[in-house]
Amino acid sequence: MPARKILLIEDDADVRNVLCELLIKLNFLVDVAVSGPEALRQLKKRHYDVIISDIHLPGIDGSEVYEQVIVSYPHLAGCFIFTTGKTLDTKVTEHLQRHGNRCVLKSFRISES
Repeated sequence: MPARKILLIEDDADVRNVLCELLIKLNFLVDVAVSGPEALRQLKKRHYDVIISDIHLPGIDGSEVYEQVIVSYPHLAGCFIFTTGKTLDTKVTEHLQRHGNRCVLKSFRISES
């Protein structure tokens, strides 16, 4: 079975590097975008099985990226996983409730087993 392709959208270099390293160890093919506009450009060039996106991004935030993606690529609506460190943010809560996306809260620990 071919490796699954993930687009990781994360502007924080430390978080991006940890997630990228973990996903590669789990045999995923990972492309990285550091902003919403960059992610949208990447999506025009390649098919992804999963999109992991920070909600708070420079330029276009993760919620806006999601809204634009599902117009052009509706099959990806259920393929988004969001990350956020702002759990009490009303915009984050409303987005997750409205769309039912999965969300991983920062900070998280990754243990080796």
